[in-house]
Amino acid sequence: MSSLFISNASLWLFLYIGYMADINIIDHDNLCVYKPEMVHDLPTGSRRIMQKAGGYIATIKSGVVTFKNDEATGELPGTLIRGARDE
Repeated sequence: MSSLFISNASLWLFLYIGYMADINIIDHDNLCVYKPEMVHDLPTGSRRIMQKAGGYIATIKSGVVTFKNDEATGELPGTLIRGARDE
């Protein structure tokens, strides 16, 4: 089994090829949250509150980069999980 091991004084990380992993690479010096905003992007036109964050170099889901430098790449490798529904 191939693997990657990364270590520093406070972090030990093992990544194994063929296994799923969700990874955030963070720029701690620029980590922040922005003011919440109201958006109307739900299927019925309903509103919700969205609050973005900054300082993320990359977010990787199952080997696919989904965010790079705080911007969505458009890649959506995950699946939607729905709760139980009454019939």
